[in-house]
Amino acid sequence: MIFDLPIQIIPNWHAVIVHFPVALLITAAGLCVAARLLRGRPIADDLYKIAKWNLWLGTLAAICAVATGLYAFGTVKHDEGGHMAMLVHMHWALTTLMASVLASLVARFGKRSRSGSTGPIVALMLVTGMAVAVTGYLGGENVYRHGIGVIHLPNPDGHHHHDESLF
Repeated sequence: MIFDLPIQIIPNWHAVIVHFPVALLITAAGLCVAARLLRGRPIADDLYKIAKWNLWLGTLAAICAVATGLYAFGTVKHDEGGHMAMLVHMHWALTTLMASVLASLVARFGKRSRSGSTGPIVALMLVTGMAVAVTGYLGGENVYRHGIGVIHLPNPDGHHHHDESLF
């Protein structure tokens, strides 16, 4: 299998890979908005360049996340409710990937103002950032609400904290 690597992540690599596009694409959206708000200032062009690199790296990471997610979809144990939740998450993930690819292409080949990002790229980046946030939320729901990918759930019976504080 393509994802059988020497280091085994239980149950699969999706849980490791997925956090990169979340961080990179949301950061790209924020930087793109900042570049637009600061247009005309010298820093705007730098912010937009950094946003584009985050976008491109985030899109590559999203491709890996979708690939590992599709593998996970077919290999993790789940029930009918979990299956429906995974389908919703998968559809959002594919839509998010398409949005990030489109935003990447526009950022690379689209017209751009001299003072930083343009309105269309900012709109695309905001849509991509929001889509990745929804996709991430749904992925968290799969794990924490449906127990998908969890090997076993803890049994809290008999475990109590007796005024133990970490701080």
